[in-house]
Amino acid sequence: MDYLIKRRVRGERKDKDIHEFLRIVGIEALEEGEDASVVFLFPGISPPMFSVFDLVNCVSLLTDQLGKNITMGIKSGTNKREIILQAAKKLFAKNGYENTSVRQIVLKAKTSMGNLYFHFPNKQSILKVICKEYVNILRNQIKRVHDLSFRPEIGFALDLRIGYITTLEHPNTSQVFSAAQTIPEIHEFSLENKRLRLITFFDDMIQPDEINYLAIAIQGIADGIFDQKREGKLTEKSSVLSNTVIDFSLRLIGYSASEIAIPIAEVDEYIKKHHITIDKYFSL
Repeated sequence: MDYLIKRRVRGERKDKDIHEFLRIVGIEALEEGEDASVVFLFPGISPPMFSVFDLVNCVSLLTDQLGKNITMGIKSGTNKREIILQAAKKLFAKNGYENTSVRQIVLKAKTSMGNLYFHFPNKQSILKVICKEYVNILRNQIKRVHDLSFRPEIGFALDLRIGYITTLEHPNTSQVFSAAQTIPEIHEFSLENKRLRLITFFDDMIQPDEINYLAIAIQGIADGIFDQKREGKLTEKSSVLSNTVIDFSLRLIGYSASEIAIPIAEVDEYIKKHHITIDKYFSL
């Protein structure tokens, strides 16, 4: 099919190949000799690439040229992007990032490949959005933990540990964040959280020129230990490794081993008492 449909963009006439049109609206193929009922989904984030006039013309072309009885419905797709993200989150949390395919996300979201690729160019772009959203949740959490009015070292340790339960300790979501660390923007966003955490809990106790180096060091400790865990080179429980990261982080800040034991014990008790598990954002 080499037919063209017309659309008007900012007063100019534009030609659009019908193959591209069908891909965008999620129609991959029309079987020979079969009638079809076509439902066009308008994305809710970006403006539609085609007008209602274009859709009517498209249906008319298909009806006339293919000799098919094609009816058209227009359905609001305002939440389609969010539905795709929700499906991806659940699959990533259940199966891990590497073990989840784009096709599985499409099936879980009950959408089409064309619709998914309208919103996201590839699987990594979905990962990027999910991780940015969750890292932003962790950023807001810093203030909430600070408002509990614990001593600085306890608040700092608790805030780190709550985040680590999802990002480092859970076997599948930790894969998600491990993959995300290769995306510079996500890595920098996470690093900024480390800086903010140090400023929030320790205020004037740390010199401003030391904040960035401490944040980089703490990020490096966590990444290194849990990379070793994923490669099977460390056999300790993930919760023990999280506390090891917290231990070394507090030592970098200037606390002694004896001063660190108490906050770690209090954080463990708080986690158990409040039944803190993987963040509901991933809704397993």
